[in-house]
Amino acid sequence: MAPFETQHSGSAIFRMAANSGYATIHDSTLNQLPKLIIWSKNDQWIPLENASENLTKPNTQSLIIKDAGHCPMETHPSEVNTAISNFISNLD
Repeated sequence: MAPFETQHSGSAIFRMAANSGYATIHDSTLNQLPKLIIWSKNDQWIPLENASENLTKPNTQSLIIKDAGHCPMETHPSEVNTAISNFISNLD
């Protein structure tokens, strides 16, 4: 977490990735790939309602953690790691 303690470092990483020009995402390709969405029911920054459309897309599995906030990987690591491990284990 030390790098993120520097003011504006987190947003700088996102800006760098967004402007890299290396990645092009096409919805048609993305919709064919298996996806795992992990969301927190009590996320105050990005409410669950923002994900509702994506939760029903084809090839999508989801885990909604009822008593977690914005960073479930920090507050509920066991649940998140189990979901990711199970998802990866079941990929063809």
